[in-house]
Amino acid sequence: MPQRRTSALRSLVYPLEADVFLRQYFPHRLYLSRGPLHRFARLLHVDELKDAESAARACRTRVRVWSRGIDVRVDGVEAMECYRAGMTLYMNEVERFIPAVDRLVRSVATDLGRPIDQCGGELIVSRPGAGAPMHFDSDDGFNIQFRGRKRWRTAPNRWVANPLVSYGVGFADIGRQLSAHASGAMRNRMPANSRTHTVGPGSVVYLPRGTWHETRVIGRDDSLALVVNLRVPNRGDRVIDALKRRLLSRPEFRATAYPMGASDGGWRALLSEAAREVNAITPHELFSDPSPYLFAFFSPTPHDRCTLISPGKARHVLRVHRARHGSTELILDDRALARALRRVLGQPGGVYGATLLEEFGGDSQNLGRALRMLVGGGLLRRSTDPP
Repeated sequence: MPQRRTSALRSLVYPLEADVFLRQYFPHRLYLSRGPLHRFARLLHVDELKDAESAARACRTRVRVWSRGIDVRVDGVEAMECYRAGMTLYMNEVERFIPAVDRLVRSVATDLGRPIDQCGGELIVSRPGAGAPMHFDSDDGFNIQFRGRKRWRTAPNRWVANPLVSYGVGFADIGRQLSAHASGAMRNRMPANSRTHTVGPGSVVYLPRGTWHETRVIGRDDSLALVVNLRVPNRGDRVIDALKRRLLSRPEFRATAYPMGASDGGWRALLSEAAREVNAITPHELFSDPSPYLFAFFSPTPHDRCTLISPGKARHVLRVHRARHGSTELILDDRALARALRRVLGQPGGVYGATLLEEFGGDSQNLGRALRMLVGGGLLRRSTDPP
């Protein structure tokens, strides 16, 4: 039996199993884990995570400093002066200079089947009494409380659904994009249905993008929180990317687009061609990147039996026999991957793709492509949500 790999996602959502979190919370519902701090043992003795000064000293990017009415970026020395004055320090891309955070971010990306460039690490340090005013973020995030205690207030966002940019009360300009997507007047205080959560060391708040929230450090100790954020493509991006791939495969759409000499008739003809390409896009094209398959739910289609044979060291044949359709064979060069796929086909109740990485490890891109092959071959049914 292969050695079971520790799941970073499982640690974040303790005591839930990872597949329960994915099925019941991700990516739309807030979740609060109050597990023990020692589940993050590999991070507890990292020098850069001991206190604000250690983090600011190690930070290789300019530190964002904010308080009510203030939001600026400064270097490490100035940051500590601001911090002692009661302001909050916000350091992004910390995985670039803290190897232990980089390992955590990569593990979470693997568990969720996300490309690593869509995940990142951030540090937020605040003194007692400090905090963040009412705002929302455009990314999902796992907020891990390492030191100190913090009080959260959260509420659903009825002002703008699925925001593409972050925003907070007191921002001077909401921007054209956000104002175009918003409905009604912007709120200036937390909604009446907001909820309060008090967290301490070891707590993790999973915050879906767009959720209104405000925070305040309580007690006598400084607060240090590590955020693993997720920048996930939206549906519009998927459709645009699929259409762009189709259009740029044709020379007339790769031509230079200067307005001089362009006729309305010529552009209308191109737009008509583009509309035909839109209608020709298949759902599978929207997920040509295999990684979304890793956090999809799969259930096998009916079959009589599934066998795995290995006629050579680097050749593994997964054979699935279906009474009405005969046998289908997949040839793979990775035994662990072949065993993972066989496990999927042997689970009548279905399975999440990320669970396979948790148990078998391996290359997430190869597993994503293999799952896509099973779906394309009619051996698996794919659904974002379980039946």
